[in-house]
Amino acid sequence: MQVRAVIAEEVNRMGLTTLELPAPESGEVVVTALATGISPGTELRCLAGKQPGLTEFPFIPGYAFVGLRTDTGKRVLTSGTSRSPIKTAWGAHMSAIIKPTAELIPIPESVDTFDASIIRLAGIAYRGYRLANAQPHEKVVILGLGAIGQMSARLFRLSGARVIAVDPVAERRAVAAISGVETLSPEEAGVALANSADVVVDATGSLKGLNFAVELARAHPWGNEEAKSPRIVIQGSYPEEFSTNYQQAFLKELTFHLPRDVGRADLVAVLNLLDRGAISVKELITGVIQPEEADYAYAQLRTNLSAVTYVFDWTSPA
Repeated sequence: MQVRAVIAEEVNRMGLTTLELPAPESGEVVVTALATGISPGTELRCLAGKQPGLTEFPFIPGYAFVGLRTDTGKRVLTSGTSRSPIKTAWGAHMSAIIKPTAELIPIPESVDTFDASIIRLAGIAYRGYRLANAQPHEKVVILGLGAIGQMSARLFRLSGARVIAVDPVAERRAVAAISGVETLSPEEAGVALANSADVVVDATGSLKGLNFAVELARAHPWGNEEAKSPRIVIQGSYPEEFSTNYQQAFLKELTFHLPRDVGRADLVAVLNLLDRGAISVKELITGVIQPEEADYAYAQLRTNLSAVTYVFDWTSPA
């Protein structure tokens, strides 16, 4: 079966190619693509040649795929292909993929296809939301309003906590404000929020952002056994090791959460929230584009700070 695939040809250069997809084996099915969403943090790191264990080009990136099962015709959500003739960095950006049927998640009829294509990013944010266990009386600060940060802001608002989203880019703050959260620039946050946040979500992927998160976390008075320790959720995409101010973290008795990935239960929960209208993600899609425009999309995500993410539309004929 001939399929189209978005490939990383070399560092920071994308292309589109045609490949021969292997036949499915027992327990597998071919799923034809409707839409695939870009995960900017992870995919830009891969494209820059900074993903551990991924040192050779070309490869097929992406892990957010929505398509139609060829056996039932039903819409499903999944990650990248299980098998491919070339290397993959999860391998979602293809016109058709092979997946075990057990790894396919049905999509509610009311959920838009393009919205569903970025729900895997919301699932990652949801896992961090669950780990932090924010309470209605607490203050939550989101640092960095890329895709994961935007999703986190929307999800933490469901807890009833006061949510404040922080980013240097005014356009990104405006997108976050659509969800009803407060927004501040980093300079404003440094003055207004120092030593006051119960939960800080670091969605920056930068050491500066992580250290800022430690500064914003509230002081934890010694001997107050009833008060919950402040928590930092590291949602930023880091290629290797990172470090932070030990003394500050120690005196605040910080708890660090590092959500590893996203589980099926997380994805089902977020799809349910979208189905009920509890959250909206449509405004996070900067553009719906054709696979032929891949190089443009990734260049925009590298250089245009107001861009959040793009979705590939695979429904047009080649």
